Parts: sequence; C-alpha cells; structure tokens
Amino acid sequence: MESRIDASLAKLHEEAAKRDKDNLRWTIGFGIAQIAITVAVIGAGVAILGLLIGLPTE
Repeated sequence: MESRIDASLAKLHEEAAKRDKDNLRWTIGFGIAQIAITVAVIGAGVAILGLLIGLPTE
C-alpha cells in the first residue's frame, strides 16, 4: 500500500513539474511578445511624429 502511495506521489510530482515548465515557457513567450509589440508601437509613434515634424508648414 505504501509503495502505491509513493508511486502516486512521484507521478503527481512529475506532472506538476511538467506543468510548471510549460507555464514558465508560456510566460516567457508572452513577455517576449509584449516587448515586441511595445517596440513596434513606439517605433510607429516615432515615425508618425517624425513625419509630422518634417512636413512643410506652408
């Protein structure tokens, strides 16, 4: 009986470790995507401001 409990606990421990690894991978990917989107939005804003500043005012 005790060996079955130990085996069940070991299996649950392995599954929890796999979930933690998957969650960490997803979180890192999401963070990288947020950084990429932020850089793109800031770049677009700078480009638009550059166009507005560079337009002739005649």
